[in-house]
Amino acid sequence: MIPVDPLDIPDEMMPEEMMPGEMMPEELGILPDEAFFTDFMPSRVVVLDLDDQVIIDNYAEVETGTIFTSEVGKRADIIDFQTSEVVGSVFVEVNLGGFNDGSDSFLSSMLYNTIAGGLITAVIGLILALWLANRVTAPVIALTKATQSVINQATPEALPVTSNDELGQMTTAFNQMISALQTQQELRTRLVSDLSHELNTPLTVMQLEAQGLSDGLQTPSVASQRIMSEISLLKNLVHDLNWLAEADTNDMRLDRKPHFLHDVVNAEVKRWQPQALDGGVEMVVEDSVQPTLVLLDRLRMSQVLGNILRNALQHTPSGGQIRIGSSFEANKFLLIIHDTGCGISADNLPHLFDRFYQVAEDRSREKSGSGLGLAIAQAIVKAHQGEISIASAGLGNGTTVTIRLPHNQ
Repeated sequence: MIPVDPLDIPDEMMPEEMMPGEMMPEELGILPDEAFFTDFMPSRVVVLDLDDQVIIDNYAEVETGTIFTSEVGKRADIIDFQTSEVVGSVFVEVNLGGFNDGSDSFLSSMLYNTIAGGLITAVIGLILALWLANRVTAPVIALTKATQSVINQATPEALPVTSNDELGQMTTAFNQMISALQTQQELRTRLVSDLSHELNTPLTVMQLEAQGLSDGLQTPSVASQRIMSEISLLKNLVHDLNWLAEADTNDMRLDRKPHFLHDVVNAEVKRWQPQALDGGVEMVVEDSVQPTLVLLDRLRMSQVLGNILRNALQHTPSGGQIRIGSSFEANKFLLIIHDTGCGISADNLPHLFDRFYQVAEDRSREKSGSGLGLAIAQAIVKAHQGEISIASAGLGNGTTVTIRLPHNQ
């Protein structure tokens, strides 16, 4: 049985006629309002007296005072806790149909919302998948086509970089590779053209000298002297190309030992001093060139200084001067060669270390060499972990060559 204690009901919610201490609930009005059972209890609730006569039926299926006989549901006694006597009973019949109707409606609504949400999610996912697939595959397809064109020896255009992710980085690297390939192609084309020119000129001279000798228009001594001169030029050209080939393949072997750089400078100045005197050019080694030990390959560094001094002598008129000085900059030893020659225009300065490059004003065979001297000098200095640069204030203002070499190795 379920004991019901009226004292558990808050006083402010209990009508005066339901205050504890009364005997009979039927007489004292302790029964709840019938609307309570109708509005708030979807299941059937029947209140009975001791004789099983109906007092309240919230479904109004049985009239008041009628004997209640249904056994469907659950019955519990109503006890007066003051007298501990049973004063009636309550019968509860759960309306499962009402609950089932609500559950079916709720489940139907949930199923509809789930299906609709799933369809919407699937459509959005499909759109996103197509967009992402196109975003990923489009650059890959473009890279594949561009790579195929490179294989077919065509020059593709730079691809657009549309992102900063891995694909964007790969596209950027591909564009850099294409740019490097184009530069190498241009250099190779120019190298072949310049090399053909450099080889063709002495060969043409030798052919003319030999033809003149054959026709009796040239004496053997003069012809042989000129032919030997052109052969010497060809040998020097081949020698220079070998130097550059070693530099390009990182096969330039250096016999680096500690040397006093001023000894190397003085020896090279002494070697070129006769030519300077013939041209009326003064060569001066400044006092700043002190005995400083530098780790270098003496033979190759002599070639660097020889190429620079030869250029300076070729472009410095009689009465001019070539001064060689030095200084220190951080951990670098600076060797500075300055001449008072014709100078170099701003347009020519960026190209002076290019192979076979010659200033247009100096392309006469008396002044110009193969156009490889400065390129070789740069390769040798870089092999020593150094730097070489050329500066000029313009035509007529002389030229300054600066070589930076590590001195604390």
